[in-house]
Amino acid sequence: MLHELSRAQWRKSRRSGTGENCVELAQVVALMAIRDSKRPAAPPILLRASAWRATAVAIRAGAYDL
Repeated sequence: MLHELSRAQWRKSRRSGTGENCVELAQVVALMAIRDSKRPAAPPILLRASAWRATAVAIRAGAYDL
């Protein structure tokens, strides 16, 4: 898994702008890796892609106070 993370292509939300206070995502095999752009060397959070999609849908629907 670490080898795949080292080659991951991280992306930020279009809404993040140019600042460094961003969440970055990368798809690694069947998982979504999530990290803080200020701490790219820190271990990312790993979720199954299906769990990430469900979380993203809930965020868009306003289920979380973000």
